[in-house]
Amino acid sequence: MLCFIAACVAVSLTSAQTRTPRLPAADKIIGEYLKAIGGKKRASAVSDALYEWAAEGEGIARVKVRRPAGIRFELERDGKTLIVAANERSGWIADGKGDPQTLTDAEAKQARLQAALIAQRFADYKKIGVRAQTVDQEPEGEEQAYIVKFTSRDGASVRCWFGARSRLLLKMAVEGDRLIYVFGDYRWQHGLLEPHRLEVRRVGQTPDRFVLREIRRNLGIETSLFDPPGAEKFDVQKFLEEVERNQAELERRVSEYTFSLKETERELNERGEVKKETVRVYEVYPLLGPKKISVRKLISENGVPLSPERAAKEERRVADEIARAEREKGKEKKDEEEDFKVTDFFRICEMVSPRYEEFRGRRTLVFDFRPRAGYRPRNRIESVIARLGGTVWVDLADRQVARLEARLLRDFKVAGGLLASVRPGASIVFEQTRLPDGVWLPRLAEFNLSAKILFFAKIEMSSTLEYSDYKRFGATVEGIKIEGPRP
Repeated sequence: MLCFIAACVAVSLTSAQTRTPRLPAADKIIGEYLKAIGGKKRASAVSDALYEWAAEGEGIARVKVRRPAGIRFELERDGKTLIVAANERSGWIADGKGDPQTLTDAEAKQARLQAALIAQRFADYKKIGVRAQTVDQEPEGEEQAYIVKFTSRDGASVRCWFGARSRLLLKMAVEGDRLIYVFGDYRWQHGLLEPHRLEVRRVGQTPDRFVLREIRRNLGIETSLFDPPGAEKFDVQKFLEEVERNQAELERRVSEYTFSLKETERELNERGEVKKETVRVYEVYPLLGPKKISVRKLISENGVPLSPERAAKEERRVADEIARAEREKGKEKKDEEEDFKVTDFFRICEMVSPRYEEFRGRRTLVFDFRPRAGYRPRNRIESVIARLGGTVWVDLADRQVARLEARLLRDFKVAGGLLASVRPGASIVFEQTRLPDGVWLPRLAEFNLSAKILFFAKIEMSSTLEYSDYKRFGATVEGIKIEGPRP
């Protein structure tokens, strides 16, 4: 027994000697950073700012920022101008070689996250739905640094190195370390500590180095400066009316097709990491009738086809659902289920900054959209849409929506938050594809959200729907029989 106790003590002492130091919480690191640069109150009093940098060798860089999430970087060099900008709705780039290009997918998410963090100096990252976690500690320059990982609801991430001694921001890495900013030579400027040296490193390229020449704050920079430049003036309202009519027709024609649906649901922890992932594949059959409903038949789960017993049970469930649809055909429902429609965005939101771009090999007209001032939602779905901002790509030839990205700009509460509360940063991505016969149908839908239910249950989830294998289909509710696909 004594030997056993001695061995346990030895193991305990060895573990204590090799245990890594406990990392401070991200909140504490950010709080000390804000205190080091002059205090959160003073930093938050800066609504906008212009930074002018001299590039090493030749060139001028200007960085304009505006709370809550606007940033615009302009680099003038060799007679050319490069502009990269982002706001809470979209990100875009203009290199002078053609039309400005709106960023999509990971690039857009990264740009929006960077813009929000830099414009707010990390002060209010929680209010915009960004998570922060201290993930490591390592040397950076002449001191140790804590690495804080910031993650948005839609999956973008940025890592920042804060000095353990100085408390200052020393480095920022994005795009999987393909782009790195290194900050140095901090000096006081009008009551705030600002970096006067900046190095931008890109994979496979010579680093760009800049020296700060001037800072001007609270200039009243317009929000439109961070919007993509618009195309020449034309009748936007008439164009959108055509798009809305075509989209309504598309939503009707979906009921003429059978298709495969792959549904991926992910449960996330508070750090945005996947706790559980479930993948289901369905065959979807429309039931032609006044309600334009459809029925899903489960084919596989997590890559494994259903067992014969479960498949038979699924067949019976589908038959029961069809029979119920037949019985209820023609009956009115007072509480019709609400659903998102792309056409609702054109009516509820304000479309701004129209511009021409190539998307998926086709010419599109792109709009940013934002909540329309004074609009009064008529139901819960409209209340959600009225809080969204984002970007929509419209095929110029067919007047069909090719892609829509939306983010929740303000929280959404059900029953004043008593039943549920969805936090800012929740996002939606929706894409449509053009079939060989010229018909446009859904291709992809993505949803990311964080919500609190009844003050207790917290939900962090991500869901992806992938549509494929469309076939024109004739189906009517005839007892419990589904007719096969037509050639």
